[in-house]
Amino acid sequence: MTAPYLPPGGVPLAQMKVDRSWTAVSVPSVWGGLVVDVLGEQGGPVMEDPALRLLTWPLPPGGGASWPDAGAAAITWHGPGALLVMPGLGGYHDGTRWLRPPIPGRLFTDPDLLRAAIEFVAGPLEDAARLGPLTVCRYCGTPTRDAVVVEEFAAASGAGYQSHACRRCWLATLHGEDGRHLHVVKAGPL
Repeated sequence: MTAPYLPPGGVPLAQMKVDRSWTAVSVPSVWGGLVVDVLGEQGGPVMEDPALRLLTWPLPPGGGASWPDAGAAAITWHGPGALLVMPGLGGYHDGTRWLRPPIPGRLFTDPDLLRAAIEFVAGPLEDAARLGPLTVCRYCGTPTRDAVVVEEFAAASGAGYQSHACRRCWLATLHGEDGRHLHVVKAGPL
């Protein structure tokens, strides 16, 4: 069986329409890498789109459809009819690539495991609107909602980019320290 989301005929990149044979979930790459780490070897295929700064997991049909709307945390569910730019197995020259490519027997990520990993990093999906946007501290790598913008990158075209620090690291840099602190790593859900 081939993955229904792969471009046909070895094309390196193509716009693919989500149909009844698959769905997908995208999260911001700034903290999506933490989700990849939490999933570990239990994770299925995940692709990175550096232009959109997103990580996208293909899911089996209907996967993620019953999740609460988590748009406030920039989590997007792609159901039938949605269009996604998907790389071929070899990736594409602009960097759009598979972080974990689909392999026979593992064409999708388990939606329940993905949700558990996302909630481990970002908090309960039901609370996304109340919790607000999530970012990652550039110094210590901690996911945080209490961040300070420490650098902004303007783009000639398209959206720019901001770099954030957690409040603790930001305060340390104000006092001449290197801005890094140890943070407690909680036990994972998987």
